Amino acid sequence: MFTWSADLTGRRRSDCDAGRAVHRCRRRRRPSERREAEHREAEHRASERRGTSSTDTGQAAVLVLTVTAVLLVVIVLAIAAMGRTTIERTRAQTAADAAALASLDGGRSAASDYARRHGAEVVEWFAGPEPFEVTVVVRVGDVTATARASNAP
Repeated sequence: MFTWSADLTGRRRSDCDAGRAVHRCRRRRRPSERREAEHREAEHRASERRGTSSTDTGQAAVLVLTVTAVLLVVIVLAIAAMGRTTIERTRAQTAADAAALASLDGGRSAASDYARRHGAEVVEWFAGPEPFEVTVVVRVGDVTATARASNAP
C-alpha cells in the first residue's frame, strides 16, 4: 500500500519515490493482471524444466504442417502416376484390339497401320494357333497388350 509524504517543495511523493522499502511499493495488480502474470511465470518455469525457451512454442504446428504438405504432394504424384499407367493400358488394349481385327483381312501390315493410328507399335504378330486366328501384341509407352481375333464361323 502506498503512503504519501510531502517533500520540501510541497509536492506529494510516495514511499517508493522517497527510497523506502521497495517491496511495499509494488503497484497492486488487478486480479486479471495477476492471473496473467502467474500464467507467464508458470510457463517460464515449465520451459526451464523442459530445457526450452518460450520462443520454441508453436514449432510442432509448423512441423506438422510441413510433413502434411509433403505427404499430400507424394500422394498426388502417386495418384497421377497410377492414372497415367491406367490410360496407357487402356490405349494399348484398344490398339491391340484394332490391330488384331484389321490383320484378319490385311495381315501384319494392316495390324501395324492400325496400331500406329492408335499411338502404339506392334511388338509381335503371328497367325494361329487356329486356321482363321491372329494374335497381336502392341506396346504403348511401358505397357504392352495382347489381343486375339478370329474370323472363324
